[in-house]
Amino acid sequence: MAIAPRPPRADLPAPLRERLNHARDALLGVHKALLDEERVRYERAHGRLESNYQLLQLVISDPWFAWLHPVSELVVQIDVLLEARQPAPPGTAEALLRQARELLNPDETAEGFSARYHRALQESPAVVLAHGEAIRRLESSPQG
Repeated sequence: MAIAPRPPRADLPAPLRERLNHARDALLGVHKALLDEERVRYERAHGRLESNYQLLQLVISDPWFAWLHPVSELVVQIDVLLEARQPAPPGTAEALLRQARELLNPDETAEGFSARYHRALQESPAVVLAHGEAIRRLESSPQG
């Protein structure tokens, strides 16, 4: 039995929903590239992972992967906004879009995600490609 799609939220105009979906897709692309690279680093240090389930458990609970949480948490916030039945407070969507752009701004002098993201961009062509695609998606999404 197929699940009928929910009607679009009336309080989010179509261009704004589209921008949020672009940001979500951009973040997911970067997250996948970062996760793939971090898995390789983890396996070099700790041995091969036996399954994707084991990787998921590590991503959720192991400090090694904690630096990736801001990306997944922002994706979840966008999902919640897109699926919520209650109207969002004014400016919520714009704030999430701003967070997406800020999060994908590497900074080697910062701490936390920005510094680790900078390092990943220096070390991984796959992360560079995902970053470029993410920036393109964030900049080309329709303004609304």
